[in-house]
This record gives sequence, C-alpha cells and structure tokens, in this order.
Amino acid sequence: MRKLEARQLHAAWFEAKARIDYDDGDMAVKASATIRMQKDSAVWVAIRKLGFEVARVLITPDSLFYIDRFNNEFGAYGLDYLSQEYHAPSNLAALQNLLLGNLVYFNPAARTLKPEAGQLWIEETFSGQLIRHRVNETELRLESIEYKDLPTGRAMAMTLEEYGPISGKHNFSYLRQLTMDSQETGAIKVELKFSEVELDVPKSLSFEIPERYSRRAR
Repeated sequence: MRKLEARQLHAAWFEAKARIDYDDGDMAVKASATIRMQKDSAVWVAIRKLGFEVARVLITPDSLFYIDRFNNEFGAYGLDYLSQEYHAPSNLAALQNLLLGNLVYFNPAARTLKPEAGQLWIEETFSGQLIRHRVNETELRLESIEYKDLPTGRAMAMTLEEYGPISGKHNFSYLRQLTMDSQETGAIKVELKFSEVELDVPKSLSFEIPERYSRRAR
C-alpha cells in the first residue's frame, strides 16, 4: 500500500482537454471539454460542441452548479445530486481522485486486500457503499474502480487505460471507460479521452450565470 500510494498523482491544480463520447441507449452524444481542478476546492468543466460552449459545471465541497447555454437555464443542487442522478460518489475528494486516476478512499479501517492471479483487489465499505479497486500487482498500476450503492443497487465502474508519462514522474491514464447502471436509467456508457494535461498551474474557475437565464426545477 505504501508503494501504491507513492505512485498516486498529487496536484494542487489540474487541467486537461477531453473528448467525450456519451451513450445511454436512447441518445449518443460526442463533445469536447476542458476540465480543471483545484485540490479540495472545486472541479470545473466547460463542454463544447462544434467549437461553441454549450454547458459549464462547477462542483464544490457541498454543491453542484451548472449552466445550460443551449436552453438558457442554470441549476444549483446539493452534492448528493450526483449520487441520486448519476450514481457517482457524492464527495469532492472522491471525485477528484477519480479524475486524477487515484485510489478512492471511503473507510480504510474496513479495507480488505485480495491477491488474485497477478492482480490485487482493494475493497472498502462505508455506509452501505462498496468500492473496489483492481491493481496490477507487478506494476502497481490501477486498472479499474467499481462503486456500488448496496441498498439501491446503483453502480458505477471505470477502467483506466492508455497510461503515459506526465510531469516526468508519474503515469496518467489518458483513456477512461465509465459505465453507470440503475433501475431508473438503465446502462449509461461514457468514454473520456484526455490530452494536454497540465499540473500545478493555477487556472480560472469562473462561473457567472447570465441574468436572463432561468433556474431549472429539480
């Protein structure tokens, strides 16, 4: 665990471009995004299609805000909205670790380690939530993260692929495959292809809602 922790990516600031492919079975969307992170403070995302910004998202330790420029709307919710709507951990630290490709910690006191055919499974449970990491035991490289809300059966899984060097010290997964599933939404698939990753350079996290925009009801 100490060796694995030493390989985790730590950054006060993070920025990357990303290509996004989204498919929920009824709708398939391709877009690009700029993703920024300030450690322990915020995740900021600007989404573009055909060169125009269509949405902006800001996630803080307790809230989620978004601007829908296509429909002239905005939304503001508690961070538990992520868990309820998208089956993702409603915790900023967990979201930032998912973005960086790090282990996601919930409850180290309940951690179990299970070696299996050249791989190491690291599991934790916390308040009805289960998180499992699959690590390549030889290279100590994180290969997948699985999250499940046990009472509801809602689940999310992410595989980490196409590792490459970043900042000369760490490897970063430039390709992520996400699947999310629940009785309410069915299966949702998202592919993120990262490029132009930059660390520890402060960036603007501007988030201004135009006065003419209306607030969308939850």
